[in-house]
Amino acid sequence: MSVYGKIVNLLGLSPDSQGKHGQWYMVFSALDVLETANPTADTYANPFKECLHRLSAFEGSHPYRELAQEFGTRIG
Repeated sequence: MSVYGKIVNLLGLSPDSQGKHGQWYMVFSALDVLETANPTADTYANPFKECLHRLSAFEGSHPYRELAQEFGTRIG
């Protein structure tokens, strides 16, 4: 399972998720499919930290800041 699939499971996201969690489910599920087809070794053991690392090209954007805020306490 890719880091994105782990995030879906750890956050309890599902096709029934609403609002931003529904959007996150869709995006992370799509990224999981792409990552599974072309796996990349993780840099960090913590999946939340790894996810933010992989999405760092979007740092400073509103969606990235929302994810960073949601993941913040889980990065430790």
